[in-house]
Amino acid sequence: MATWASDALPPCDDDAAAEYDDDSIPADGVLLQRGGTGPAGESIVMETGQAPSLYVVIHNIKSSDNVGQLIRTAGAFGAKEVLVVSAERTARRMRKNLRTFGAHGSDKRVPMRAFASLAQLIAWVKSQGCRVVGVEIDDSAVSCFSPEAWPVRPTCLLPGNEGDGLSQAQIELCDALVYVPQYAAATASLNVNAATACVLSCFAHAVGYAEERRSGAKFAVRDPLHALWRPKS
Repeated sequence: MATWASDALPPCDDDAAAEYDDDSIPADGVLLQRGGTGPAGESIVMETGQAPSLYVVIHNIKSSDNVGQLIRTAGAFGAKEVLVVSAERTARRMRKNLRTFGAHGSDKRVPMRAFASLAQLIAWVKSQGCRVVGVEIDDSAVSCFSPEAWPVRPTCLLPGNEGDGLSQAQIELCDALVYVPQYAAATASLNVNAATACVLSCFAHAVGYAEERRSGAKFAVRDPLHALWRPKS
């Protein structure tokens, strides 16, 4: 059982046993865990005074190892939340059946939110002012290293399936596509987690996220609950 820093913010929706159906799942999804990583320090600020939030979608990923590793990667690069689509219809079962092997504890620190469908998920991130960016090798995609790939605004990243990448339906939900350049012909593509890590590193650098503090030969790990966007001391 995780130890949470504040009783005022429980680690899941208050009514974990509430039954949902496709029509009754709230438009803002079901918050499976409250916590938070977010960028390490003071990010650059847009004209609105808002720092550019980052969301990472895990959808149509077959391997539970990849799910856990993607949560870990999202946390390392400052994702505000990881968003998932779940066939389960209670918050408790959504949490229980979300396999996070490979997350190495980051699933206790990165907030996760579940939706009934990808369309509902995308509608919610759009309501948050997000630009939806898919990760796909495509003629219309821009290199993740290109400055034009990352306007400074809230962003939702949608990685593709391990074997097939993004479907045409998923691509049509995206505002833009990025890809990871390769420099040799040894493999046709990267593992979904490796590609996502490359893309998130480029995003975090481009929008000015501050590097996390280090502790010895590793980076510092924060408690699950803390103030987001707090400047470093």
